[in-house]
Amino acid sequence: MPQSVRYDTGLEPQELLELEDVLGRAAAARQAGATRFCMGAAYRSPKPKDLRKVIAMIREVKALGLETCATLACSPPSRRSN
Repeated sequence: MPQSVRYDTGLEPQELLELEDVLGRAAAARQAGATRFCMGAAYRSPKPKDLRKVIAMIREVKALGLETCATLACSPPSRRSN
């Protein structure tokens, strides 16, 4: 299934990364001198379980001493094709 229904983006959909994977990447970024760790995800309609995962990621990355930022896009019903 393509990432976009209307456009060929060349991307395939992916599940959210596991918390441990995100924390490993954040820790590596901090060790390399980063002070901020940004995360992104796009949803058609996020499920509560996914939002809980994202909240946990933000909380745990912040606990590593990094400033966190996230972009979590959700297309409005008027822009969805199905």
